[in-house]
Amino acid sequence: MLVISGHSRGGKVAFGLALGKAKTSCLKFSAIIALDPVDGLLIVGQTQPHILTGKAHSFNLAYPTLVIGSGFGPDWNIFPPCAPCAPEQFGHKAFFEESCAPAFHFVASEYGHMGLLR
Repeated sequence: MLVISGHSRGGKVAFGLALGKAKTSCLKFSAIIALDPVDGLLIVGQTQPHILTGKAHSFNLAYPTLVIGSGFGPDWNIFPPCAPCAPEQFGHKAFFEESCAPAFHFVASEYGHMGLLR
């Protein structure tokens, strides 16, 4: 059993690998765990390569998906007046909404984007 995981843009990379956006030779994943995944910034939009499609349940993976988001991620800036580190339209909610069952979504409501790493 091989589980792929990542935080922030690493979560985006994990989804990209799971969705076949890059070749992984013979690796076969059994599950994906994404910690506050981010596919872009408010000031620049989605970053390349695009992972989010804007379509519900477009991530048709044959194994379980777990998305863990931060409660403060969309609201807190790293250095004002910068954009949020995990904007809502490119963050954990969007990744969960595009995931097919079996998919699970938890929000650590008392943590920020970097607080999930503690």
